[in-house]
Amino acid sequence: MAAFEDCCQEFLQMFGLNKFKNTQIIALKDLLLGKDVFVNQPTGPGKSLIFQAFPILFDMVKRSPSRSNTIVLVISPLVSLMQDQVSFLKSKGIRAAYIGEEQADERVKKDVENGTFQLVYGSPESFLQNQHWRKVLATDVYHNNVKLIAVDEAHCISDWGFSPRKGEKIFHVWFSRINELRSIVPGGVPLVALTATATKRTRECIMHALEMKNATIIKYFPDKPNITYSVQIVGTKTLETFHSLIAEVEQQGAACDRVIIYCQTIKITTMIYAHFQAELGQNMYKGNIEDPKNRLVEMFHAHVDYKECTTSNDESTEIQCAQVQEMMDAWHLTSDDELLLEFPDEFSNLSDEH
Repeated sequence: MAAFEDCCQEFLQMFGLNKFKNTQIIALKDLLLGKDVFVNQPTGPGKSLIFQAFPILFDMVKRSPSRSNTIVLVISPLVSLMQDQVSFLKSKGIRAAYIGEEQADERVKKDVENGTFQLVYGSPESFLQNQHWRKVLATDVYHNNVKLIAVDEAHCISDWGFSPRKGEKIFHVWFSRINELRSIVPGGVPLVALTATATKRTRECIMHALEMKNATIIKYFPDKPNITYSVQIVGTKTLETFHSLIAEVEQQGAACDRVIIYCQTIKITTMIYAHFQAELGQNMYKGNIEDPKNRLVEMFHAHVDYKECTTSNDESTEIQCAQVQEMMDAWHLTSDDELLLEFPDEFSNLSDEH
């Protein structure tokens, strides 16, 4: 058996990294010992690297001439996330693939059946509802080589797998049945659940649903001193709410704090943007130069091309208006302050477009 530290260094060189974070080392060590691990950390510390590194480290640590290919099953809620991670892993020389209706490559499907890939991504439905893949998991290839189950974005179990209120329809019932994987693969295979969004109650719900016993819990709730929340009463003249922001832009220009104003519809987003435009005039532009690249206030919503957003929302843009939508890529936007705006009934006639 090779030394864990030496194996880590070999893997880090492969990935072009300097070192693992302490939380990653704790998780990997316990998973290699066969313990379940629950990771509750914000976006950024590299939660995914834990299960991405596992098959390589497992094979390094447990070196044996008779060993086959170690396989990690990764449960993920979104095809886009799977595709991004598979593409990234391939660029690092790691064999990875995803299964599901969107996977049209028959050669990939055959290689998955043969246990060629080190990481196999799929939704709960793909692994459990699809009888073909369920049978594949029961074959000797998977019984002998699956060494870890990883549940990424594990909060979806609580959010989607159970009814929020009595009598309401469950959004994705298969998220409440991921534990069935533990009865299909060999007993003793550890499970790691990872999320950036879990209260104590949510964590307990997830761990119960996944049948996690005596799990190592890794949690980190950072204090973000540069992020603040404030609440203010919105009067009947709603647009007056923004007068202080408009005054700040007029006085400080590009030096003012960055702000994101989240709105409920595209029409309201457009209306607020037009209000800033009318009130600020030339002050809406850095150096009072009327060029789109110099705008201090910008608008973003579902009908704005993403490439257009990434080029126009440069460092000079201080205030952005964004429509709130399900699964919106809000993590692409950064700010010091955020304002979620809900309009009174007088604006209900503007809410017919989504």
